[in-house]
Amino acid sequence: MTGHSTDRPPGEGWTRRKVLLGLGAGLMLPRPAAGETPLQQSSLRAKRAAEAAAAFTWPETDDRGHRLAPPSARFSPFTVPRPVPDLQLTPLQVGGEVPAFTGSKGVLLHFWAPWCSPCLRELPLIVAGSKAAGLTLAAVSTDTRILFVRFFCYRLQIPQTTVFIKKNIGEGGDLLLGGVLPTTLVVDPAGQVRARAIGEVDWRSPENWKPVLKWCG
Repeated sequence: MTGHSTDRPPGEGWTRRKVLLGLGAGLMLPRPAAGETPLQQSSLRAKRAAEAAAAFTWPETDDRGHRLAPPSARFSPFTVPRPVPDLQLTPLQVGGEVPAFTGSKGVLLHFWAPWCSPCLRELPLIVAGSKAAGLTLAAVSTDTRILFVRFFCYRLQIPQTTVFIKKNIGEGGDLLLGGVLPTTLVVDPAGQVRARAIGEVDWRSPENWKPVLKWCG
């Protein structure tokens, strides 16, 4: 499910204007009104996140003309929550801080790599949607070449504060990731992984944001 090697973002639809439009789309949507139930507020946040993601053009091919499969990954909840992997992360931004996986509102933990075409197509959408929904996102590159990762973040206009380099992963962590990129884990405030999506998720659908908001909201 990983993509072909590439040295620039897939497709022709990636422009600075469209990236910034996606990142800012959620800010223009109405905030929850007083008196709304938590379920109504969660649904509104899911819609806000999906609309922010939908602001992006969705390339159907990579830069070499290879057709990319439509995103089809769904979140599967764990019957028994699993501890978040013992990650050793390095912030891509100099002086940046690694998010706390316990005691927070929860974290959307997303694993990707610059050489994975589906990852490059998905990354701007999950960044824009997470910001619109007010979620904490940690986009972890499994490629440890810092300058290489920075190049792609620049090309995709991804804030470096959101991106981290995976130096190491504790016992069982690779098994939890499923050996596939991209992979996304939903981590609750207690540091427990509640759900996992293996492969590319269609973040333009509000339904795919609802399990995230259930545990990270």
